[in-house]
Amino acid sequence: TVCSGTGGCEWDAVYGSCHPTITEFDYPGLPAGDFIRHLASDEYEAYMKLRSQSLRANGRDYEDSLEKSLTGFRLNWAKTALQVAWVSFNATYRPQNTVEQANGWYDRWEAFRLRHSPNIGGFQTTEMYRFMVTQNEMVRAAGSGIFLSLLLALLVLLLTTKNWRAAVLGVANIAAITSVFFGILPCIGWSLGENECIFLIAVVGLSVDYTVHLIHAYFLCEQDDRQSRAQHALAEMGISVINSAITTLLASAVLFCCGFWFFVQFGGFIFIVIGLAIIMSIFFLMPLMMVIGPEGKQGDLRWMCRRRGSRRAR
Repeated sequence: TVCSGTGGCEWDAVYGSCHPTITEFDYPGLPAGDFIRHLASDEYEAYMKLRSQSLRANGRDYEDSLEKSLTGFRLNWAKTALQVAWVSFNATYRPQNTVEQANGWYDRWEAFRLRHSPNIGGFQTTEMYRFMVTQNEMVRAAGSGIFLSLLLALLVLLLTTKNWRAAVLGVANIAAITSVFFGILPCIGWSLGENECIFLIAVVGLSVDYTVHLIHAYFLCEQDDRQSRAQHALAEMGISVINSAITTLLASAVLFCCGFWFFVQFGGFIFIVIGLAIIMSIFFLMPLMMVIGPEGKQGDLRWMCRRRGSRRAR
């Protein structure tokens, strides 16, 4: 059995009938001029008034008011061109989302818009996107803050130690602490939300303390070899930085008893970063200094400047 139509339909043997295969997406739409004339016509205005009266008469006032505010259009003063049009609908998503989740929602809806209306321009938006933009900016700020903090730490170490090798190794230790903290975040169920972005900016500041103390003590040793300097740093400053870390850890642990989540999370942030800082300063930085740390005049900026000056004098 064949359909009587010439196209856009097919025969259904189960029901013994012909049904269309054309969907609403196949409808080419009215020509632009006809469409504008319909929107500007008195007949369309009368239809919308009648629709509004019908909805309200049937107790559907909310639908009428929502339709007027959430969906509509504006024509120019001559009613010959469409200036703006908007369509709204309900969508279900969590009220609070991480950066990845919010960006994922946006990307999926943007792909949907481009797939079904690639040529009409416009944009899609929702309440969630306002905070998504803030979150994205906070992530960028966290990244730039970490970079600038590491750069500042390098400059401070260069000025205090006058040794480029020690400064580089110190910044490498701080960067390693920051990287490990990044790796721990998903393991404890944290993601890049508002609080976490604020914490990330402060990671370098909390990580630099013990590194600077131990490197400073490293250069106070009267011996020139690496092993003696590292042992001197641990003997002179090790107990002090450990006691300092213990007091900070205990102080941050008090925040775990708070009922407000931000304080609990802030206490966890301090506890983790300080714990990583003291462990890696003793068990990563000091062994690193014992292997490739400066000994004698290695990396000494003042000695290098004097040597270059004497060469020019010759």
